Amino acid sequence: MLQMTQMLRFALSSQACSQVPCKEAIALAAEAGFQGYHLILGPEMTETDLEEVKRASQEVGLEITSVEWIRQASSGTREELEAAIDSATVLGSPRLVIETSPRPANPAEMTMSFQREAQIISGVLDSDRAQDIEVCIKIQPQTLAHDHYSSIGLLQLIDRFSARLMMDPVELCLAGTDYSVTALRAIHDRLGMFVLRGVRHTGGGFEDVPLSCTTLYMQEHLGRLLETDFQGFLLLGTHLPASEQSLLDAIRDELKAATEFLREIGMSNS
Repeated sequence: MLQMTQMLRFALSSQACSQVPCKEAIALAAEAGFQGYHLILGPEMTETDLEEVKRASQEVGLEITSVEWIRQASSGTREELEAAIDSATVLGSPRLVIETSPRPANPAEMTMSFQREAQIISGVLDSDRAQDIEVCIKIQPQTLAHDHYSSIGLLQLIDRFSARLMMDPVELCLAGTDYSVTALRAIHDRLGMFVLRGVRHTGGGFEDVPLSCTTLYMQEHLGRLLETDFQGFLLLGTHLPASEQSLLDAIRDELKAATEFLREIGMSNS
C-alpha cells in the first residue's frame, strides 16, 4: 500500500489559480511539485491563448494532463464538444473531461439521458479529430450511491465509446449520498481522475476550505480508492479559497496535505 501511494500523481486544477494568468499558474504548479495541470476551458479562450498555454507548459516541463469542457448549452451540443476536442489537440493534452448534463433521479429516465448524450459523444469521437483524445466523464452523485448496479449500467453504456471516469467524492457526500468500496471496485479500471478538495459544513450548506482543514474525512475516501489499484491522477485545488498567504504557498500546502493523507494511510496499512 505504501509503495502505491508513492506512485500516485498529482495535477493542479486551473480553478485554483483563476486569479493569475495561466502562464504564471502553470509555472507555480511546476514549482510547487505537481506532475500535471488540469485546464478548465473558458468560452473566451482563443487558439492563440491555447498556444500560449502550451508554450508555458513546455517551458517548465509540466504536462497539460487534462482539459475540461464546461458546457454552455444546458444539454450541450456537438459543435461545443468538437471545439473542446480541437482545444485539447492544440494543447497536446491526452484527456478531455466532460461534465455531463444533469441526470434525472428516475433510473429509466437517467438511462435515456445517458443514451442521448452518448450519441453526441460517440458521433464526435468517431471523427478523425478525436483519434488521440481520451474522454473522461464526470460521475454524477446518483452513479455510485450505495449500490454498484448503477455503476455497472454506466460501464455498459460508456463501453460504446471507451470513456474513463472522473470522481469527486465531495459532490457525492454533499448530495447526501455515499458509495461503497464494492461500487468503486466496479469502475476502478475506468477511473482516470479522483478529486481531492477541502470543504467545511455550515448551517446553510458548506464552504470551501484548504484541504488540511476539511471536515470531510478524506483519508477514508483515499483509503477506498487505494483498495482499487487506482492508476490515474489525483486532482487538487479545484475550489481553493482566498487566502492571505501567497498562491504558491497555498497550492504547496494543498499538495502537502494530500501527501500527508496518503502517508497516514500507507503507515496504517503497512
